[in-house]
Amino acid sequence: MRTFIITFCLIGSGLIFLQVPGVQDSLMLLFMAGIIPGTTDRISSSAMLFGWSIIGFALIARIIFHFVTIERLARHYMKTKKRLPRRRYSRA
Repeated sequence: MRTFIITFCLIGSGLIFLQVPGVQDSLMLLFMAGIIPGTTDRISSSAMLFGWSIIGFALIARIIFHFVTIERLARHYMKTKKRLPRRRYSRA
């Protein structure tokens, strides 16, 4: 319940923050063109490519880890199910 409340408050705060005028434009310019909001500085294209590559690699690794974990748990469940004795009065 605690985690739900904290997550709900964080999402609500983020939505309120996004309602401030100019925030969406600044974030879009930061993510797409590398222009740092409030300054005249820019992030180089190679640094942006490196950053997006790291983010993409982390996302793909997380997805693969998720599927490998699910497959491992399924194999463990099936192995455990095979070892259990059959019930005498099963409904099958």
